[in-house]
Amino acid sequence: MSADQPHTDPDVARLFAPVAIEATFAGVLTEFIRTRYPGMPDIDLASQVAGAALAAALVSLFLWMGLTALTMPHGASLGVEIAADLSFVPACAAGCFFLIAVCLRFATSYSRLLGYLSANAYGLYLVHYVFIVWLQYALLAAPLFAVIKAAIVFGGTLVLSLATTFAVQRFSWGARLIGTPPRAVAAS
Repeated sequence: MSADQPHTDPDVARLFAPVAIEATFAGVLTEFIRTRYPGMPDIDLASQVAGAALAAALVSLFLWMGLTALTMPHGASLGVEIAADLSFVPACAAGCFFLIAVCLRFATSYSRLLGYLSANAYGLYLVHYVFIVWLQYALLAAPLFAVIKAAIVFGGTLVLSLATTFAVQRFSWGARLIGTPPRAVAAS
């Protein structure tokens, strides 16, 4: 695969099919309208799909937040609590579809960094929890803002997890565990 070609995985394509179909249809429709009506002002329906996904995400998020706020002070009736719980599902789904639509619209080229992270994702998943827990514990008493602590924990966890995954892949048993070919040690 060359660096200018986007990575395509059949399982990922099936997972994101609803938004991908919507974005592809928007692209085809945009080209049809541009060809059929050349004097029409420039339009981009793929951007409008992302905009519609954003609107759905925000509306469902604020609906969930409003219903959840009604349950906060002293509890609420069972109906309001069920509505708040059920409104969480479309809020999450709409947020995920918005993120997918934005990525399909703007992330159109292959990234070597994201490709490397993708190739090592399972190894990162296996070892990250230890680093997250202990870095959070180490920073518990530090007089820092929560956002700074979160950035330190995120960066530290990413670097330490990548280093651990890279080290484990050097052993044949580690490479089999993670599901990658073993890394060769450089010969001198």
